[in-house]
Amino acid sequence: MGFNTPGIIRFPFEKMVRENKALSLIRLNMDEAVVPKSLGNKAIGIGGDMARVISDFWQNARRTLS
Repeated sequence: MGFNTPGIIRFPFEKMVRENKALSLIRLNMDEAVVPKSLGNKAIGIGGDMARVISDFWQNARRTLS
């Protein structure tokens, strides 16, 4: 979704994370995975091919849990 319509998903989710101490944000986006510095360590942006990112995540999680 990037910045085509940021008012639909991007900005409301960032606002929710800022206002709620229990929330964190993981942003997966091919080209625009940037998260605002104001979210500090409550957010991480991961860029690239989503299928590969998720596959790598699960492989690493399985190794960690084994």
